[in-house]
Parts: sequence; structure tokens; C-alpha cells
Amino acid sequence: MFRICIDPGHGEYGNPYPQRPGYYEGTQMYKLAQYQKEELEKYSDVEVILTRKTITDDPSLDARGKMAAGCDLFYSDHSNAADSSGNWSAARGVDIYGSNRKPAEALCNQLGAAIAAVMGNNFRGTFYRDYQTGRTYSEPQPGMLDYYGVIRSAVATSCKAAIIVEHGFHTNELDSAFLINDDDLRRMAKAEVEVLARYYGLGSSSGGETPVPDPTPSGDTYTVQTGDSLSAIGAKLGLDWREIAALNGITSPYIIYTGQVLKLPGSSSGGGTPAPDPTPSDSTYTVQTGDSLSAIGAKLGINWREIAALNGITSPYIIYTGQVLKLPGSSSGGGTPAPDPAPSDSTYTVQTGDSLSAIGAKLGLNWRDIAALNGISSPYIIYTGQVLKLPGGADDTPDASQTPDTYTVQKGDSLYSIGNRLGVSWSELAVANSIAPPYIIYAGQVLKVPGGTAQVATSYAVKTEDTADEGDTDYQALYQSEKTAREAAENKLKTLIDKITSLLSGMQ
Repeated sequence: MFRICIDPGHGEYGNPYPQRPGYYEGTQMYKLAQYQKEELEKYSDVEVILTRKTITDDPSLDARGKMAAGCDLFYSDHSNAADSSGNWSAARGVDIYGSNRKPAEALCNQLGAAIAAVMGNNFRGTFYRDYQTGRTYSEPQPGMLDYYGVIRSAVATSCKAAIIVEHGFHTNELDSAFLINDDDLRRMAKAEVEVLARYYGLGSSSGGETPVPDPTPSGDTYTVQTGDSLSAIGAKLGLDWREIAALNGITSPYIIYTGQVLKLPGSSSGGGTPAPDPTPSDSTYTVQTGDSLSAIGAKLGINWREIAALNGITSPYIIYTGQVLKLPGSSSGGGTPAPDPAPSDSTYTVQTGDSLSAIGAKLGLNWRDIAALNGISSPYIIYTGQVLKLPGGADDTPDASQTPDTYTVQKGDSLYSIGNRLGVSWSELAVANSIAPPYIIYAGQVLKVPGGTAQVATSYAVKTEDTADEGDTDYQALYQSEKTAREAAENKLKTLIDKITSLLSGMQ
């Protein structure tokens, strides 16, 4: 018996998108969950539990997670939202958040690729977040507590795995157009359940396994088999796997799944007028329709993170058609040969293909120490030729002028967002400044910073994402609990005042 707990995020009218009238994340995710349930019940020995039995239900985060007790999987449906800074409406892509304690990385990657393929979107990756710092990682951190309350609550039960699936950005015109369409939701639900069926080996309603299509390619397509990879398919068919990936909109980490039907280069299903030749000049590349940094990197044999760093592109890594990108190693990007990678006693020069984890393994150092010393935070981007200071070297001593002992509260700040920025626990900030529940701070207030060792600037402009998102963050749960406690205390005080007033009236 396969047991799954599906959690349609938020309540009925939760998280609207005003630019798409009628779109509410809570409503559309409830519909998606119903379609997922219908698809799952076509298989034998499957039990589906919904955290929202009716569209108006909106249980607490803790209650949602606890409903997954004894399940194989807790599956929380959401659509993402970008903050309102910069070109915010251009942000799109599928994200999946897994559990540090009970990861299911292969499943997450397969789901992300399948959802992105149906939406005509890109899969941005599987991520893991730390409760204490709020930081995001691309690999599970087993020693860290999960950031999201629903995941934390689910894995605290006997549930075997818990994930949050962000089905694109409802703040994006293309994604919201897809997500508001019921037929598209049904297609997406079908694709997701097919991945679950393959991953968990679910049998059809007749008791047999779902048949795998014939792998023999037609003149136009090829059906993916168990164990296939793009490179293996390319070698088998005498095609460049990168062309297969580009034609099917598959970007890094190039995930395909059994039963997926791929269009083949040169076939009529490739269709349409060929895209302009994206061949770069010696120093630049002009972005084509449908491009992503990872696809460009794969096409050109360059690490996409280096392209991003060279062009000043940061998360969520948005590019646009016609944009001219400088290429690493070109005359516009420097062109100076990379120095000898052998580290000095205190530094290391990054080589092509390096990552922080690879450098750490090579030098016998903890990559997180290297990141912290060089002020590198998630998503931990480094670039060829970058000179990194090494822990224990002569440059390892922090500059006291960069070490704030105090922080001046800005409008919109909270202890939680300040703690994330400074790399300290919000609870330590509260204790150091004698701030008690409900943890109220005000703009202009000067806070003492515990330890005073974080090498960050003391000036900080608060971003939209610093505000906790209802239904998603642990800070919201904390805020709600403190708000409830405060209201209870206020009610007790009011009752006491009423009693005193009544006694005084009786004495007159």
C-alpha cells in the first residue's frame, strides 16, 4: 500500500495575483490536488490523504504535517511568487524543497523535470533550507533542522519523505496563465503522478505494472528507457545529446524519465523555422528565445555560473531574448590565462570546473569555512580565476572595521530577518538586547550584535522576501504563536480590569 498525504498550500483565497484576476494560489492548488488524487486512484493499493478536505479548509502548518503520519510521502502543492524589486515579473521556473532529515533527491529531480516539461518551463533545482539561518542549499544538510514548518512537522511523524513543490511563479505572466487553466492543471497532475508511479512502482488498477513504451525511435521521436541518459541516447542514435536537450527544452541538471517521448534533431516534430544561429563571437553570446544560463553553458561548454558571475547576474538568474552576454575567457571577460591552481599558504585560484566542495576536498578543508571566509553565500557561485582566501592562512583574520557590534533597525525589519542577514540567531539577538515576547523592535533602534564577528555591512535595505510568507515560513508560525500569547495576556488583563471596576462600583 502506497500512502501519500497531499497538501494544497494556503486557504481558499490565499496569495492572489492581482495582475491575473481570479488567480489565488490556495484555490488553484486545491484544484491541482484534486486532479492528483484522481490520477493516483487509478492505481491499485494507493491511499490518498488530503490536508484540505474542502476548499475552505485552512489547517495550521503543524496540523497539515501531522496528517502525514504513517505515509510514504508528504506532498505540499504551491506556486511561487517573486519579490517586487527589479524585473520581478520575469522570474519563472519550478523549484522543489526537500527535507534535510529525510531527503528524496532522485524523486524531487524527476518531478521537477516532468513539471517543467509540461509547463514549458525550466527546472531550477531541488533545494534544502536551514531553520536556524534560513540559508538555502543545493544538497541536504542532515545535521540541520528543516526550515519549513510543514516539512518539519511531517518528518517528525513516521512519514518517510516530505517535499514542497513550487509549480512555477504565479507572478509571471506565462506561469500564471498556465496555472489558472484547469486543463493545464490536469495535464500537470497526470505528469506528476506518472513520476510517482514509476518511482514507487505503483501497479495499474488491473494489478499489473504500467507498460513501458517501445524504445525503438520513430523518425521523429525516441521513448526514454530505464537507465537512459541524454548522452547514452545520443551515442545510441548518433546524435549530439546537447541538441536533443535543446530541442526538448531540457536544461541542467538534464533530467529525463522513463517513458518520456523526446523529439529528435532533424525531425519534422522539431517544426517551425529554425532559430537564429546562436554561435557566439569570440567574446559574446546573444540570448535566443527559450534560452537559460544552464542551456547556454551546456551549448558552449562553459560553466553557467561563470557566465552569471561575469555578467553580474544573480539569483533568480533572469536573462532575456536579445541580451548580449560576455563569455568567460574572452577578451571582454578578461582573457588572462588562469594562474597555477596550486594554492599558496593562504589563497587558492579557482580553476574551470571547480566548486567549493571540490576545492575543499582537494585541500582537506571544510568548504563552508572557505565560503564564510570569502563572504560567499548561497547559491555559492565562484568563477575561474577568482582568488580565494583559505582558512588558517595569513588572510584569515577578519577585518575589525567590517565587524559590526551593533545594527540599526530599518523600516520593515524583524529580529528574524536581521538574524538571517547578520548570520546570528534571532533568539540570541533578542536575549542580547533584552527583548521579550512579542519581540517588538522599531526603526532607528540600535541593537547589540552577539559576538560581533559577522563580516557584513551594517547598512541593510530590507527586501520583500524578508517578510514571512503566510503558510510557508517558520517565522510566521512563531509570529502567530506570540500573537496568540499576547492576545491571551491582553484578554486576561481586560478581564482583571473589568473585575476591579465592578468591585469599585459595588463599594460606592
